[in-house]
Parts: sequence; structure tokens; C-alpha cells
Amino acid sequence: MGKEKVLHDLDKLLLDVSVEADSELYQLLFTRRQDLAAAQKKSDLVMAQAELSERLAYYLMTHQYQAPQSVIAFGYQLAGAPHKWQGVLPTLQMLALSLLGMGK
Repeated sequence: MGKEKVLHDLDKLLLDVSVEADSELYQLLFTRRQDLAAAQKKSDLVMAQAELSERLAYYLMTHQYQAPQSVIAFGYQLAGAPHKWQGVLPTLQMLALSLLGMGK
């Protein structure tokens, strides 16, 4: 997900009355929104999205998925974001080693 889309979705969640009523959930989303807004590099953005995804998943699990439907839907939507970068680093490392002749 792009930075602007995630920030927009988080802003909508933070304005949701049912999210505001749950101080723990509100604080989690508010803090992670600040982290995302501060991300300048692509790697920082990916890390911030991964952190948001992990913390939100943990919140949902520890609260038996008792959260506003909009938060659950956002969590599912966001869940795939960190995983799309999962194979990038090992691939780059293998390429670098092969270029150096060390991959044998």
C-alpha cells in the first residue's frame, strides 16, 4: 500500500467513534500513523507498515478480534504489505555474492 493511502485510511479510522472509544486501539493507530508520516525513505515506510501490521495483528489476537469492523478490514488489507518485500534482501545478497564470485 502506498504511504498516502495508508495515512488516509488511518485518518478515517482515527475519526471513527468506535475507535476513539477504545483508548488502547486509538493510541496504537495514532502512534503508528506518526511513524508512517515521518517515514522518508522507502525502507522506512516498509518498516513502519510492517510494525503497524504486526502491532495491529497482535492487538486483534489479544482482544479475540473484538474491534470495529473497519479496523479488522484495514488489518487484513495491510497484512500483505510487509510480505511483498520479504524475498528482496536474500535475492540481492545472492546477486552480490555471485557478482563477487563467492556464490559457489
